[in-house]
Amino acid sequence: MCVFNTKENNYPEGVQVVKDKLKTAGVVIEKEDDLGDRNLAYMLGKETRGHYHLFTFQSSQDIFTKLDEQLKLQVQLMRQTHPTCLLYTSPSPRD
Repeated sequence: MCVFNTKENNYPEGVQVVKDKLKTAGVVIEKEDDLGDRNLAYMLGKETRGHYHLFTFQSSQDIFTKLDEQLKLQVQLMRQTHPTCLLYTSPSPRD
C-alpha cells in the first residue's frame, strides 16, 4: 500500500512513479485500488491524513526487497509508513 501526502497534491504523479518502478522491475500489476484520502493511524510528522493506493502483484521476495528500497527514496510517498509501499504476494503454484 502506498500513502501519499494529501497537502502536496502529488498523488497522480506518485502513482505513475510507483507503476514505472514496478514495470522496470518486471512486475505485472494484478490489481489497483484507489482508496482515497483517509486519516492516518498515527501522525507522521505533522500529517494526519494521507491518500491511500493499493497495488496487488506477484513477485519473488528478492524483487520485493529491491523495490521497497527504491521506493523509500520517492519524495511523493510518505516514507515513514511500514511496509513502505508494497503488498507482497508469493507466486501461485502452477498445476
